[in-house]
Amino acid sequence: MINADQKRRLVTMAEEYYQKNQFKPETDSQLRRFSEVARQASCIEEFENFMKYQIGRKPSQFRKGLIDEVEEVKKFAKEELLEAISHYFGYMARFAKFVKEGKGKE
Repeated sequence: MINADQKRRLVTMAEEYYQKNQFKPETDSQLRRFSEVARQASCIEEFENFMKYQIGRKPSQFRKGLIDEVEEVKKFAKEELLEAISHYFGYMARFAKFVKEGKGKE
């Protein structure tokens, strides 16, 4: 199980990456799909294969940059890597929804 410090780091990473790359971001539903695949994958190679497939299907700088983000997560979440990656994309999906809906404007 990933700890609170790791979760804090993942939230920060996800929000910063999304904000820096809003030129053509993913939809929150696609980000949730990344999260779900990471949660269901048996190994990191399976998840990375899915990412490569998605990049091949619809190449974008946003998607290509996610490979580097996953590499960064690998550095501090060795034991629960797929759980951490799933959380990362889940946090990013939540933030994407927040940004899309006008940052809470009514």
